[in-house]
Parts: sequence; structure tokens; C-alpha cells
Amino acid sequence: MTRLLNSKNEHLGYGLVFFSGILWGLSGFFVKRLQGLGADSSLISFMRVSIAFVAMLVFCVAKFGFKSLIISQKQIFVCAALGLICHGVYNLFYNFAITTLGISFSTVILYLSPAMTLIFSAIVYKEKINMIKILAILVNILGCGFTITNGRLNISGFVVSGLVAAVGACICYSMNSIIGKMSDKGTNPFVMSMYSFFFAALVLLVIVKPWEYRVTLQTTGVVEWGVLYALIPTAITYAIYYIGIQKVKDCSKVPVLASVEVVVASVVGVTLFGEHMGSVSIMGIVMVIASIVMMNTHFYKDIISLNAAK
Repeated sequence: MTRLLNSKNEHLGYGLVFFSGILWGLSGFFVKRLQGLGADSSLISFMRVSIAFVAMLVFCVAKFGFKSLIISQKQIFVCAALGLICHGVYNLFYNFAITTLGISFSTVILYLSPAMTLIFSAIVYKEKINMIKILAILVNILGCGFTITNGRLNISGFVVSGLVAAVGACICYSMNSIIGKMSDKGTNPFVMSMYSFFFAALVLLVIVKPWEYRVTLQTTGVVEWGVLYALIPTAITYAIYYIGIQKVKDCSKVPVLASVEVVVASVVGVTLFGEHMGSVSIMGIVMVIASIVMMNTHFYKDIISLNAAK
């Protein structure tokens, strides 16, 4: 009975990670709205984490009381690492990579993260690496690449520092599930999200210098869209994500499941912004979905065994 409950709990965790990926796929919609109003990527990044921090702080105090803000030293370390590495440094690396290498090439490098996570999971959590995982990750990486580029990889100008930044962003991105899983059992995911956003906001506050964007922030709609972006695909989504990774067993599966973000982002681009989706992109989407199924083949076997045990 205990095994069945644990299995259900783990499946719920993977489901929450998958749902987080769907919500992250909506990010492009909000970013395009903000860019259309004159906000650049640095300001958007700062607004995202700073507003998310304030929103989560208000929610945590209102819902759980001030005592919920008191957490262990270990948890402070985990939240600081998440905020500094997976939000703050990641944004700096990724923005620099986009500036020097272009969006498509930088994004393709970023989505090498499942392979990075597989390696880190094996080192940190002693997860087993099998052929199904390796094959699923290879299919996922190729699928993401095809979906993003439609088979045409445009490099605005090869710069070594840009490549280093892109790889750095990939490593930071891949550490999300690794670091998040280090949290204490029973840690409030909303408090965890709040502190991670706090540390990220501190980093970006120094780098971005938002006070220099007074004119942009006074533009009608910038703050409003910034709040929506900080709430829907950020604060709420990361809380759901952290709930999920506390329940999962294999961290290496997390980035593959979350890669549904690429599929959703492509669909949003086509349906809302009239972007073209070529045959290679469609093939890429099919490959991403196939990799998610491959990575979770045991899931369907467990579902059958759970139903048979009832």
C-alpha cells in the first residue's frame, strides 16, 4: 500500500512539472507585450523576479503567517543558490549570449540542459543512467533544436565569450531541479519561491539599475503587463514546479518534461502572433512529445499496475 501511495505521489510530481512547462510556454506572450511597450530584456527580467517576490511575500504572510518566513539555514542556502544561480546569473548569461550569438543559437545551446541535468543527477543523487534516458534526451535536444530553428541555425557572429555565456546559461538552467531537490522535506514551496525570487532580485537590482528606466516604467501598460508576467508564468508556475520536484525521484526527467514549454511557445507564436511554423518545426514538436513519452515509459506501466491493485 505504501509503495502504491509513493508511486502516485511521484506521478503527481511529474505531472506538476509538466504543467509548469505548459505555463512557462506562455512567457513569450507576456515578453512580446512588454517589448512592444518599450521594455528591454534586462528590465523585463528584473520586473519578473522583483514583482514575483513581492507577490509571494504578501501571499505567504496572508496565507501562512509571519512564522512561515522563518526557515532553516540549509533552506536559506538552497533558496539563495536557486535565486543567484538559476535566476540571477542565468539571466545575465542568457541575455549576453543572445546579444552576441543571436536568439536561435543561444536557445539551442540552452536546451542542451537535459544532458547536463542527467550528468549532475548521476553525480549528486547517484541516479542510474540507462539507454532509454540517453535516447530520450537525445531526441529531446534534437526536437527542441528543430522546433526553435526550423532547421535553419542563424548565428549573428561567432564570439567565444558568447558561447561561454550560452553554456553558462545552460548549466544554470540545468541546476534548477538539482538544487531544488536539496530542499528540506516538507518545505513550503511558496516560501521557497519567495526567497529564491528575493535573491534573484538582489542580483538584478545591482546589474540592471531599474531606476534608470523611469520613463519606460511610466509608460501605460508596462507595470500592468509586468505584474501579469510575474504572477502567471513566474510566481505561480515556480511554486507548482517546486511542489513537483519535491515529489519526484529522478531529477534527470524534469527538464525533459518541462520542455513541453517549447511546444506551447511555438503554438502561442503561431496562433497569437502569426509566426510561421515549417515542417521541420512540426517534426521537432513531435520529437519533443515523443521524448517525454519515452522518458516516462515506466509511468504507464505503473498506472496499469496501480489500477490492477485496486
